[in-house]
Amino acid sequence: MFAQRVPTRRLVVLGDPGSGKSMLLIRLLHDLIAQRPDDGPVPVLFSLASWNPTHRPLQSWLADQLRHTYPGLRAPAPSAAPQAGQIDLAQALLDTRRILPLVDGFDELPPALHAIALDALNQALPAKQPLVLASRAAAYREALARSEVLVRPLNGAAGIHLLPLPADQAATYLRHDAGGEHTPPPTAGTAWPPTWARTPSSGRP
Repeated sequence: MFAQRVPTRRLVVLGDPGSGKSMLLIRLLHDLIAQRPDDGPVPVLFSLASWNPTHRPLQSWLADQLRHTYPGLRAPAPSAAPQAGQIDLAQALLDTRRILPLVDGFDELPPALHAIALDALNQALPAKQPLVLASRAAAYREALARSEVLVRPLNGAAGIHLLPLPADQAATYLRHDAGGEHTPPPTAGTAWPPTWARTPSSGRP
């Protein structure tokens, strides 16, 4: 669905707190891994919370995150890779666009860095590089509105805005798909009814 609906494979996911942005990225990560062709880029989830775009280039920071999460990528790049012997596997994968970044936590950066970070994302990951960025809608809009920095929306990206899920719809989902009505006793009889009793009939759960 992602590749069919978003030909550029660049997507901005916006929403209010609790609207499901991070969960959507996780679901998308699993789907992309399951559908990935042998020669396709590897989807990897990153959180921008620890990045300071004024101190660290994005590609360098991404490489460090890969090394930290996957220590095996600290090994030297193979001889066929560009700059073989000078860079490790993490940097080689980024340089050859073998990583598809799913970037969460844009809104967790200090507000003063939002515009700078968005500009750095555009510069470091140009329009032909697949990318998914998730953010609270207000933080993304504020980044574009800052007058002291000329910032464009994420190049070549489609956008979606997630809406809050009403409590009754969330309850229906949980009953049918997350251990509710179809869960063998005693879970179905003891775990969920007290939860429904504390859940408002409208608005977010």
